[in-house]
Amino acid sequence: MTGCVMFVELAIVLAALAGGAVFLHRAVKRRSGPSWFGAIVLLGPLLMLAVWCHRTDVDTWSPSVGRHTVQGRWTHGKSTLELFPDGTFRVDAHGDAARRVLLTRATGRWELDDWKLTLDPGDGYPRRMRVVVSNGEYRIIEHPGDLDTWPRWTGFNRSPSSPAPDHP
Repeated sequence: MTGCVMFVELAIVLAALAGGAVFLHRAVKRRSGPSWFGAIVLLGPLLMLAVWCHRTDVDTWSPSVGRHTVQGRWTHGKSTLELFPDGTFRVDAHGDAARRVLLTRATGRWELDDWKLTLDPGDGYPRRMRVVVSNGEYRIIEHPGDLDTWPRWTGFNRSPSSPAPDHP
């Protein structure tokens, strides 16, 4: 089923690109307002999708990181995740971040095993997170389980930003 869905999505994108190219060609050749409108309607959403995919893309799923790399303040909009050097954390999450972390306001202990970050608020349900590199910066996202079905999320960003070293 997944291959079929991907094929249909690819066919829709290709049809929109072809239609947009035709409208764009007509708009340039004839200086036609409706053709410009058609090109924008077909190509605009594809451009926005490309930008969104680039912003949420993960460059390195399993970077080798140490405790010092993740310590500090991480943000996602108004949500914050603070990882303290003594192994404790504080989270104040809202909206999308709260749904991803399954916490709103909590404190507890955190542990890091390579790229695997565990937040344990002491309620018997530790939250598995993952440190990744996205667009050259470290981010903390929920552990997706299956990477192929991960719903893209920009995750918690370091504040100030935390550039990742170049990875091979």
